[in-house]
Amino acid sequence: MESIATQTLVVFLIRTRGRPWRDMPNPVLTISTLGALTVALAIPFSPLGAWFGFQTPPPLVIAALGGIVVVYLVCAELFKPLAIGDELRRAVQSH
Repeated sequence: MESIATQTLVVFLIRTRGRPWRDMPNPVLTISTLGALTVALAIPFSPLGAWFGFQTPPPLVIAALGGIVVVYLVCAELFKPLAIGDELRRAVQSH
């Protein structure tokens, strides 16, 4: 659940060099991404989850996963400039 949430939601961060809330994504991207995430996260709570061998996670695990996802996304946004190379380019240009 954590993996699908982080991998899906990070799309909103890496699609732009700027802040994702300043450059809103196309509604089609938003609907399709959040729809896929909703379906994926619902499976363990549905009868289909039992068919796959999933178990419904306890509330504490769900809360912990939510916290992990939030921390992951915050870190991804904070370190995005390093991954893109903006900081490196600025350092080279200043010398």
